[in-house]
Amino acid sequence: MTVIPVPRPRQSAMNPDRPVNALLQAQIHHLRAAERDLPLRYRTEIYANAIRTEGEAARYIRAVTEAIHKHMQIRRQSGRFP
Repeated sequence: MTVIPVPRPRQSAMNPDRPVNALLQAQIHHLRAAERDLPLRYRTEIYANAIRTEGEAARYIRAVTEAIHKHMQIRRQSGRFP
């Protein structure tokens, strides 16, 4: 596999107070759909429709991603996932 170098983003690339853009809104929408498929104990208590800033989006994306990983780890350990 060819390694492709990716430059580090500028510090100004992430502004937690900037309003979310269409790309982040789409990602939030998809993660909300994925979150609905999780068992209740893994779901966040974050109301996705209230997300207005990049910082709020980042917290939600991290929380859902971690929940999905936890759920899949338990499934693998229990042998219910190949």
